[in-house]
Amino acid sequence: MSKEDRDDRAGRADSGRRDLSPERLIHELEVHQIELEQQNHELEQTRAELEAALARYTDLYELAPVGYFSLGADGTVHRANLTAARLLGIDRGELVGRRFPGYLEPASRPPFARFLAELCQGRADAPCEVLVPVSGKPPLTLELTGASRGSDGECRVVAADLTARKHAEAEKRELEIALAQADRLATMGVLAGGIAHELNNPLTYLLHHTESLAIDVPRLTEAVSHWSAAVEQRLGDAAFAEVVGAGAALLRPAFLADTALKTREALEGARRIEEISRAFSAFWRPERASLGPADVVRAIRSAARLAGAELKYRAQLRDELAPTPPVWASEGKLAQVFLNLLLNAAQAIDEGKADQNSVTLRTWPEGSEVFAEVSDTGAGIPASDLERIFDPFFTTKSAGTGTGLGLALCKSLLADVGGAIRVESVLGRGTRVVVRLPALDAQPAKPAPERVGAPAAEGDASRGRVLVIDDEAPIRRLLERLIAKRHDVVTAASGQAACELLERDCEFDVILCDLMMPTMTGMELHAWVAARTPALAERVVFCTGGAFTAKASEYLGRLPNPVVPKPLEAERLMQLLAEGVSASRRGGSPSW
Repeated sequence: MSKEDRDDRAGRADSGRRDLSPERLIHELEVHQIELEQQNHELEQTRAELEAALARYTDLYELAPVGYFSLGADGTVHRANLTAARLLGIDRGELVGRRFPGYLEPASRPPFARFLAELCQGRADAPCEVLVPVSGKPPLTLELTGASRGSDGECRVVAADLTARKHAEAEKRELEIALAQADRLATMGVLAGGIAHELNNPLTYLLHHTESLAIDVPRLTEAVSHWSAAVEQRLGDAAFAEVVGAGAALLRPAFLADTALKTREALEGARRIEEISRAFSAFWRPERASLGPADVVRAIRSAARLAGAELKYRAQLRDELAPTPPVWASEGKLAQVFLNLLLNAAQAIDEGKADQNSVTLRTWPEGSEVFAEVSDTGAGIPASDLERIFDPFFTTKSAGTGTGLGLALCKSLLADVGGAIRVESVLGRGTRVVVRLPALDAQPAKPAPERVGAPAAEGDASRGRVLVIDDEAPIRRLLERLIAKRHDVVTAASGQAACELLERDCEFDVILCDLMMPTMTGMELHAWVAARTPALAERVVFCTGGAFTAKASEYLGRLPNPVVPKPLEAERLMQLLAEGVSASRRGGSPSW
């Protein structure tokens, strides 16, 4: 017998001799009971941890920021989390068992079908964007991404809501477009300012000469008509025709009357150009002073002239503007407000029905306030949009016809001067916009201006000495002819020429200086005069075609000196010169 067999037999013998007493057995049972209870506790702890992990997983799954779908090959929803049901706007119990494409807009169903087919074949690499219709709201944009295909044949799809991001991207694009448009408008404003400046200079002498011709031509034609009639009567028809020759037709009353009519029509056209130029100036010229007494009716009529081309093919413009007290505002900015309102009214009416539609302008004072109304017979605004029309970038117009900034800008400009705006509209029946502004207190009437236009007598104390500075020769000649009736005139063709003249002779009562000139501007000349002769600088009157720069606007804003716009108003100019001469002769400063 081997040693291993002997040891095994000895071990069995020893075990047969184990202590099997009741006490020993009870002890072992107690030990096993403790071990079992410990294992049960560990099992309970493990189960609790598993349940907590499952709860966390369930929360993550159900309340995830994205939707999870398990779809069959035909698009049937087998499982979905709560977020997925919320995205589609349906209870999850109703969602399961239905086909997912049924919740999509028709245009989104073909691309979804291709996406699902590729996912089932294991090659859906690119996400798919689909639109989900929402009652009364813009559709939701969902981005579908293929997660996997399970062993059960179901396709796992993750759906992320891109709606807010799409809206933000759209608003960003609109803002970029609006900023680009504002930049283009600013550039156009600078260019238009320069063009208007160049236009107003020749318009100054064109208008003045045309006004003179409108007075002189009828007198001339009347004199020629009397002369030709007398000569013809004395010579007889045959002799008259022989003396006058081919020019006889030019002396006939009908031709002379037609010549006078052409002159009057030319004057009317020049005045219309002047009105348009003045109205346009309100929009591109920087304001010299931010606020001052403003005429609401004049601002509205300036805006109406600029909006005329947009209105005339759409509606009849009805003018029911009544005189109103002045308001404390910027007349240019008021014109901008009413131009926006008029363009909105025009764009609410289709072209080609001008005889069936109207835009009405009305003003009236009420207590201590001034009211202005712009109403139209256009398409109107839906009630659901009325609360949002003053929001920046909100527009009811079609793409490309508006940025949604017009009414927001109007509200802001009016609020700056204590005004307000309200809109009433009925869909299909038109819109009524009412602007309210606080009126100024009654202003004391200014004393009547001195009589102008007639030559002064020799030794008249009101006759002064005026220096005219302008780089355009026709304007210098015009001003010289106009002013010489009342004052002695010296002219200079540039700022440098004026400086050289003033170094030799500064005995002038008033300096009439063009604001924008090459090489040396009117502001630079004024600063030069102010450094040498401050009292003379106070008697500088600026005239301009309107092309203010920001620097010029800021400079003029610090001065009391008046600015006379071109085309020049002769009566206003002569009044300023009379005030300047009078103050100079008294040894004081003019009260511009």
